[in-house]
Amino acid sequence: MAKKDQPKKKLKTSREEIATRQLLLERQEKYYQDKLKSAIRKVNRLLKENAELKAGIEAEEQNKIVQSEMAEKKRIDAHNMLINRLNRKVIDCTSHNKSLRNIGFSQEKDKEGITGRELKITNIDGVPCKSARHIIEPTDAKIIIETNRVKDTFCLSFCNSCFQAFVKGLRTVDKDHTYYYDEAKDIEIIYTESFNGQRCFSCYKNNNPCYSIRIDNVAFKLCSDCRACWLMQLESAERKIKGIK
Repeated sequence: MAKKDQPKKKLKTSREEIATRQLLLERQEKYYQDKLKSAIRKVNRLLKENAELKAGIEAEEQNKIVQSEMAEKKRIDAHNMLINRLNRKVIDCTSHNKSLRNIGFSQEKDKEGITGRELKITNIDGVPCKSARHIIEPTDAKIIIETNRVKDTFCLSFCNSCFQAFVKGLRTVDKDHTYYYDEAKDIEIIYTESFNGQRCFSCYKNNNPCYSIRIDNVAFKLCSDCRACWLMQLESAERKIKGIK
C-alpha cells in the first residue's frame, strides 16, 4: 500500500522578519501619508491662489465699473453744464415786439486780438433753436455758433433746417447776386460794396465789401473775407450733419 501524503509543515516566520515587514509597512504608510499631505497642501495653496486671483479680478472689474460710472457722471455733468451755459447765452432772434438788435464787438474788448473768423461750432441736442419761429415748439438745436472771443455775447442756435437756410444764404450772395431772403426762416442777406461808416463784426475792418445779415430781429455785418472764412467752416459743419466727409 502506498503511503498517504504527509501534510507539509508550515514555515514559521521569524520575529525579526515580522518586525522588518511591519517597519516597511509603517514606512510605506508614512510615505503615502506624506504624499497625501503634500497633495492637500498643494491643492489648498492652489485654491487660495485661485480665490485671491478671483478676488483680484472681481476687484478690478468693480473698479472698472466705478471708474466707468464716474466718467459717465463727469460726462453728463459736463454736458449739462454746457447745455445750461448755452441756454443762458444763445441769442433769441425770435423775441416778439422787440426792435432790430444789431450785434457788434469792439476791438477794445478784444484784449487777446482774437478775431471772430475762427468759429466755435458745437453739435448738441437739448438747446432750442432760436433763429426762427417754428410752428411746432420746441425744436432742438443741432448747431450752436459762437466765436472764441472772451466776453463776446454772439451765440446763435440753429436746427438743421434753419442752419442749412443760413448757409445757403451765405453761399448764394455775392457781387453778382446781391440779395437773399428766406421768407419761411426770415433770413435776409444783402451785399453792398462798402460798410458806410460801420465795421465788420468779425475782424473790425471796413475796407472790404459788406454782407449785412439779418436773422429775424438780430443783425450783424461781415466783410467779404470773413464771410468766406465763415462759409468754409459752416459748410464743413453742414457736411458732417449730412454724413459727408
